[in-house]
Amino acid sequence: MIDWLNRITETCFFASYALAWALELLRILFLRTPRFWSLVVGLTAAGCFAQTLYLWSRATTELTQGTVFASWADWLVIASWVIALAYLILAVRRPRNGMGLFMLPLPLVFISLALLQGNVQTFPRGAAVGIWGRIHGSLLLAGTVAAMLGFSGGVMYLVQSYRLKRKWSPQSGLQLPSLEWLQRFSRETSYVSSGLLLLGLFAGVIVKLNQPVAMVAWTDPLVLWSAVLFLWLASVSLFEWRYRPARKGHKVIYLTIASGALLGVSLLIIFFSGHAGAPPANQTVRATDSLPPPIDALR
Repeated sequence: MIDWLNRITETCFFASYALAWALELLRILFLRTPRFWSLVVGLTAAGCFAQTLYLWSRATTELTQGTVFASWADWLVIASWVIALAYLILAVRRPRNGMGLFMLPLPLVFISLALLQGNVQTFPRGAAVGIWGRIHGSLLLAGTVAAMLGFSGGVMYLVQSYRLKRKWSPQSGLQLPSLEWLQRFSRETSYVSSGLLLLGLFAGVIVKLNQPVAMVAWTDPLVLWSAVLFLWLASVSLFEWRYRPARKGHKVIYLTIASGALLGVSLLIIFFSGHAGAPPANQTVRATDSLPPPIDALR
């Protein structure tokens, strides 16, 4: 059974999601028909199932090493899995909508980054365990997923608003939820992501203070960027709370998209700054050179 599970790789569910998105693109932009929606959902469900088995196999293997999902690639794969499941649930609850056109690219991007990180070693055990480290990582993972979902909802809102202003026929192929639903979805995911990310950054500070050896300096550019992200999220939440017009219409959408874009920049900084992975196996690792898990790098 384990040998069979080990044959499932990132390429399997990446291909499933890619085919689902390509079919969604084909039926909306070229065929302009609501048909084949069930096939899109079926391919996504198959990808989610394969990814679930993959994560189960990874967890079983990594448990023998004392850690579970303790690498940047694992973090990316889990984020893509949660986003794909969220799309699947929304697609079943709101059938024949074209949300997959905007949501399915997100897991494809996350999995692509995970594939690029495929040869990176697991992070040191001491940096990957600990109650505050797990809380920190879980909160940032959930906050990132919520922010990306809100970002896709904001893009859908702008597209739907554009279509309605030009009085495009709803039979033109692309069917999206109402502006009211998309606005509420974007606003609620924005609140959830802001709260989770702020709590995650706070837990990261606690992890930092409890480290016997400074793995990342307080003046590290990534830490400074995380502070900027913290201030932005706090400012956006305060602005929306105090200024009621910001909770409706395009204002909340622009703020949601900006928050998602800033978070995306943060992930790219982590990915290209060298914090995304541990040193190669043939490199001597000193205590001061140890890198934190990728989910710790956002603190």
